[in-house]
Formats: sequence, C-alpha cells, structure tokens
Amino acid sequence: MSKPSQPHIRAVERAVTILQTLERAQRPLRLKEIGEAVELHSATVSRILSTLQASNYVVEEDQRYRLGAAVLRLTHGYLVNDPLSQFARPVMQSLTRQTGLTSTLHLLSGLERLLSVRVDGFEPMQYQQPIGRWLPLFIGSGKTIAAFMPTQQQEEVAALGDGHETTSHHVLTAAEILEDFKGIRHDRHLVSIGERDISIASISVPLFTDETVAGSLSLTGPSDSTTQEQLEKVLPSLTSAGHEISRMKSYS
Repeated sequence: MSKPSQPHIRAVERAVTILQTLERAQRPLRLKEIGEAVELHSATVSRILSTLQASNYVVEEDQRYRLGAAVLRLTHGYLVNDPLSQFARPVMQSLTRQTGLTSTLHLLSGLERLLSVRVDGFEPMQYQQPIGRWLPLFIGSGKTIAAFMPTQQQEEVAALGDGHETTSHHVLTAAEILEDFKGIRHDRHLVSIGERDISIASISVPLFTDETVAGSLSLTGPSDSTTQEQLEKVLPSLTSAGHEISRMKSYS
C-alpha cells in the first residue's frame, strides 16, 4: 500500500486544527475568525469546512460555523472502547454510593485534562461539567495531575497559569503553582474549595499507569454544604478507589 502524500497529511492536520478551534471557541465562529485562528486563507478554510459539513462534523448557521452532531459519535465510540472509562465506572459508582458525593474521572491530555466519567452524587450540583470538557492543570483538581508530571511539563503548566485570576480574585504566579505541586506530591491528594468554580468543593487523588500519571479521581459536592473536614473524611475511600483503578495496566 502506498504511503499518503504530504499534501494529504497536511489536509488532515488542517481539518483537525479547525475542529479543535471550533470546540474550544464555545460559540459559533465566522469564516474569517476561523481563518485567523488557524492561520489559513479563508478559501482554504472554506474548502475544508465544506468537506466536514458533508459528513455533519460541522454545521453552518447564519454564516457561522459550529461542531455538528456527528462529533457525538466520536465521543460515544471513545467512551465504549476506552478500557479505563469502562473499568473505572463501577468503581466510581460504588464510591459515590459510599460517600454520597459526585465522583469524576479526568484524563491527562497534553497540558490539559478531559472529563471522561462522571457519577452524580446524592445532592444536585449547581453546575455539572459535560463529558469531554477540557480544563487546565494549573488550578483545582488539575494540579493533582500536574504535580506528578515531569519537571519540565510542570514548569510549562505553571507558566500557563501565571497571571490567571481565581474566583476569589487572587492572581496566580508560576512560583506559587509550583509550590502547590510540591505540597500535593507530599500529601498525595488535594482539597480544593471554590478555587476554579465558586460552587464546587472537591478532593482529588492522582491516577497512574505503571508509574506515570494518567489522570485524577475526584469527589465533589456543593461548596455551600461540603466542608474540608467532610472531604478529608472520605479520603481513605477515594484513595482506595484510586489505587484500584490505577492497578489496571492496560490503558494508555
């Protein structure tokens, strides 16, 4: 079988970049906005969008583009085939029954984390993250993952968070973030109350494949009714569940 030519590979890369741009935008974008974001001529972007529209991966409405329903097929395909998500779900269901709190599984993806599995707790949350939502690693339970990444990647994550303003209007510094990582490595967990979202209180532990960090497991509840003491009481159950999931070696 002949290898694909370089132009064909470039076309795929451009299509993926456009899809990523639309996903991160959180709103429909005009053709010009997409072109500026991906640094391509509008005519090139238009041709790629037309191809993606034909398969319903992109939808155009009022001269604005957004992701189409076909993207959900990719999400479904990932969730039913990802061994970690399949293995973790019953463990998380048991954890939520024990604690009453919402359990969430985030997977490391580059310098970000993605929500892969959520099991809702007994008390409704004011805000529920959608499956597939990407979040930074320099704040909230994301730090539980970043703390166990290689030193260079920790520094890159800290640089991304430098200057970020939290919900309490505190401006983060890279040095402060790196110091938080040090504390998390020592404690092997993190309690975060109203840090990324004022309505959420959580406690998180890292997940590993072999000795490499792969994600985090968290228990969350409404910040107005979930105290730090309550979160620390469920740490043994959370840690046990994290170890059980981490013992599964066949995911990546």
